[in-house]
Amino acid sequence: KQSHWLKKNLGLSEITAQHLRGKGCTQCQMTGYKGRIGVFEVLEISEEMSDAIRKNDFKALQQLSRTQGFLSYVHHAYAHATAGLTDINEVIRLAVEQEDDRLHGAQDAFI
Repeated sequence: KQSHWLKKNLGLSEITAQHLRGKGCTQCQMTGYKGRIGVFEVLEISEEMSDAIRKNDFKALQQLSRTQGFLSYVHHAYAHATAGLTDINEVIRLAVEQEDDRLHGAQDAFI
């Protein structure tokens, strides 16, 4: 189920077992979680993006952002999961939360 969701929503071709669950340790009381880690979106606006913004062309802005290396915070969270810094369930939780925000009127054109 998680594997299918990740492939569909993040465009990933292969999911390994290491992505699916935090292993836990004595420091985290076997939960797989301890502390916090930041997940961010940073978009450096190029001249082409500025033009798209001025024209209210959000499709062009989205396309330009992807071609210029922008990672949504869900993709950034996935990178943390791949590195073993968080659990894939947290990535899915963030993505679902973002989709809920979008459905309820929050503006997010980049996923």
